[in-house]
Amino acid sequence: MTRRPAMLAPGVLAAVGIWVALLLALGARESAAACPVGQAAAEVVDRLKRGEGGYIILLRHAEKERGSDCRRIRLTGPGNAQAKLIGESFRSFGPAFAGSVSRLYHSPCRRTRETASGILEATEWTHLSAESEAALKRNSGVTALRSVMDRAYENDKNALIVAHSDEITPLHEADALTCGEAAVMSRRQDGAFECHARLMPYEWNPQLNGKIHWPDCENHNATRQGRLRD
Repeated sequence: MTRRPAMLAPGVLAAVGIWVALLLALGARESAAACPVGQAAAEVVDRLKRGEGGYIILLRHAEKERGSDCRRIRLTGPGNAQAKLIGESFRSFGPAFAGSVSRLYHSPCRRTRETASGILEATEWTHLSAESEAALKRNSGVTALRSVMDRAYENDKNALIVAHSDEITPLHEADALTCGEAAVMSRRQDGAFECHARLMPYEWNPQLNGKIHWPDCENHNATRQGRLRD
């Protein structure tokens, strides 16, 4: 006589599903505590200027045209200016930081490619080229971004990844990054990433403050310290 496999009751299945969903959510948001700003963030900038490694800078692309077509939507005029100002910020960090940056990735989308190109143009980092990373395609999710971060991470070097707010946000806090804003991450001993600073380009380099109007990308609310409101 053939035995039929035991079936779990619907209530048990539902409970298991809830636990699995919770575990996945916790894993995706592994370090969801809010990124430091102010003095704590300034200390991270000082470490980067000294050429200390072990950081991954997750940068949201500069301001783009309206629309969502990954291949066609480009940066606006102000967005191109933003990308170059981000590069100016990084150039102001000096040669120790420049030498510490070993990788520059961007998603296949035109807006991230143009942001990365503007950064390279302004920094004049001849040792780097902007690499398109297929895993970072639009709406690829935080898991794909995390896999790229794992590959890019080095204890004594730094990496810059230009991506999209939807992928970056779950790694640091609930508020979406605005145009050109960055979250500076490092990897803990348990392998999870944590955020050390959340910065706008004029916070990397105060001389840029007031040099260009920095709009809040597509009405995302960036309300920390009451900044970035149109």
